[in-house]
Amino acid sequence: MYLDFSKRLENFFAKCNKINKDSKILIKYGSIIASIIFLAGTAVFIYNRMDIGFDFQIEVTAISLIKSSFFILAEVIIGGLTFDYMQEG
Repeated sequence: MYLDFSKRLENFFAKCNKINKDSKILIKYGSIIASIIFLAGTAVFIYNRMDIGFDFQIEVTAISLIKSSFFILAEVIIGGLTFDYMQEG
């Protein structure tokens, strides 16, 4: 079972190395932007919880930032892979 997983993992990394340069750049910088948005949302969420004056509006905004960062990350990865697929064909 371990050998099968190892082969699949090697196959996955081999296919990831074949992605063209433009798609890698798109995925790299998109994931950095998504991480920044995630960290900003997390910082706002923690600050709102630690602050003496709790505000529901700020909490909803922070949760929206955190959720949006995951959607942005998914869109960037799917878009980069689709872009790579279109460039091959």
